[in-house]
Amino acid sequence: MIARLILLSSGLFVAATLAGCGRGVDVPGAGAGAGGGGMPPRPVEVAEVRRQPMEQRLSLVGTLEANESVVLRSEYPGVVASIEFRDGQAVRRGDVLVRMDDRDARAQLAEAQSRQELARLVFERNQTLFESRTLPETDLDRSRADLLRAQADVERLAVRVEKAEVVAPFDGIAGARLISPGDLLTTGTEITRIDDVSQLKVDFAVPERFSDLLAEDSLVLVRRGEERERATATTAEGKVYFISSSVDRATRATQVKAVLPEPPSGFRPGMFVEVELVLRREEDALVVPETAVLSRADGTYLLRVDASSSPATIAFEPIAIGIRRDGLVQIIPRNSSLGAGASVVAAGVGALPLFPGAEVNPRPLTFTGGT
Repeated sequence: MIARLILLSSGLFVAATLAGCGRGVDVPGAGAGAGGGGMPPRPVEVAEVRRQPMEQRLSLVGTLEANESVVLRSEYPGVVASIEFRDGQAVRRGDVLVRMDDRDARAQLAEAQSRQELARLVFERNQTLFESRTLPETDLDRSRADLLRAQADVERLAVRVEKAEVVAPFDGIAGARLISPGDLLTTGTEITRIDDVSQLKVDFAVPERFSDLLAEDSLVLVRRGEERERATATTAEGKVYFISSSVDRATRATQVKAVLPEPPSGFRPGMFVEVELVLRREEDALVVPETAVLSRADGTYLLRVDASSSPATIAFEPIAIGIRRDGLVQIIPRNSSLGAGASVVAAGVGALPLFPGAEVNPRPLTFTGGT
């Protein structure tokens, strides 16, 4: 019985083998995929390399300052006779702001003038006697010194009388007055502050790694910090006029100042502001979307699409990176074959399995960016 089963199984195996190897016999599904080529071209989004101006900007914070600012103080002790300005008043250079009681100073000046006149007469008389050889030269020298001393006293007291009127040193806005008529002022008593806000200055610090890019007359854009999210944020333009010759050891930053010749009405000295400093500008830069750049261990590349063949193929182009701004990046090609108008893969360059010579089906990608 067992021998019979073995013979039956052997017969079935031989029959199946002959059927599968027989010529002209159709086996369902055997021809599936036969005669097909490789993978179809991979769809990729592409953008053109284009030329446009590019600016490298640095975002910082700063503080607004008045063009000129001074705290007026009394130079001599005395009593306030009158105040000639109001809080917040616009003043002109030379305007009298405070008058001090100068009666005592004028009396002292008159006394000094009389002593000067007497010293002049004595000197002239002694000079005549000396010329007639009836007076020693030492007496003449003494009378000359007395005259010079008297003249100096007159000049000193004339200044004292002049300083009894406190005047504005420049055009500006007076602050709150800190004195009242009848106050007895001592030397150095604060009277008020004068700020020239016809133009403003902004003080900010630039990290030392950007020191080589700092230059006078560089453009700065300034806006108030609290207006960052507003669509109507007011921006003022200015230019750098001062760059410190040293780097602060504590902050590792360089002090920089810029002037805003036409500050908006809402800007005030002491305000916190945001500053954009234009470090450099390229007028004719080659730019692509940042997403088009492939960074690898052996360098940075763009995946140029060569549409001269059908289907289009990929070529790796080595580049250097320049200015980055608003989703765009400046590129510096390592060879001359990559220029404006070239198509490059603009999305997914790090994720798609692309390699030199890979076949692709390019589709346009629209990108925008600021200058």
